[in-house]
Amino acid sequence: MTDNHEKAASRMYSVLLGAVDGLVKNYMADEEKREIQFIVEAKPFDVRFRLNIRPEQEIITLFSHLMFTVPEENRDIFSREICRLNYDDLYVGTFDFDPATGGIVFRMAVIYQDSLISGVLCSAVISYAYETVIKYNEKLFLLSTGRNVSDG
Repeated sequence: MTDNHEKAASRMYSVLLGAVDGLVKNYMADEEKREIQFIVEAKPFDVRFRLNIRPEQEIITLFSHLMFTVPEENRDIFSREICRLNYDDLYVGTFDFDPATGGIVFRMAVIYQDSLISGVLCSAVISYAYETVIKYNEKLFLLSTGRNVSDG
């Protein structure tokens, strides 16, 4: 990794930390890993977020692991519905589903190559991500139990 990558990553982490600080009351920041974690209250489960700076790729990653798993008997239909949801409803970010474990994660990334992203844009990205996850959290949980999303 070059010094330029390292300097840009440090600056980007500071901007990202400022954006999180303006949006979230409680968070954990690890400057060495360039990682920030926080939890947002939602129904039926709170939502956990992890943001990272990846200096080698010059990207910011955002992951949100949903706090439930899909029972094995519902994984086939859930897989199809996740594909439909990603195709029909999401333009930025994606819900990934692991049919082997039943785990679900929302993920997105933003490239900052050769530039710095403003705190305003970082705030908008974080807000979009947690609004998206909160919007689908309960619907995906209901679907994981075998209920039609329109039932809930």
